[in-house]
Amino acid sequence: MRQAGASGQWITGVVLAAGASKRLGQAKQLLPYGGAPLLGHVLQTARGCPFDQLLCVVGGASAEVRRWVDLRGVEVVENEAAGLHGDKGLWKLMDRLSDDVVEVEMEGSIPLDVDTWDDYRRVLLAAAYV
Repeated sequence: MRQAGASGQWITGVVLAAGASKRLGQAKQLLPYGGAPLLGHVLQTARGCPFDQLLCVVGGASAEVRRWVDLRGVEVVENEAAGLHGDKGLWKLMDRLSDDVVEVEMEGSIPLDVDTWDDYRRVLLAAAYV
């Protein structure tokens, strides 16, 4: 049986990584970043947050993600169809479940999104100055 964290509330972190990366032309989850796949870096950052549960939603390139990304401590959910597209789908779901969802502020910066090669270059440049 799971218990809520010190705050008395159960806090779940959700990493959305189910996209097909159509604009990029290849799986952005697997792009190199600091010696590991980009998604691996995102999950490592999320592991540093005080979540009671960490979910990672995969879909596009899920077999490759499972093979190359460190998924320890992460519950993987596969979105095979789920009728939700992009982060807008998540917001629709959260609106439907609004009585059960509470925003929790966390320390740290929000990672830049990568949808295009220019976005990826910006992420790499930003990392060079950190």
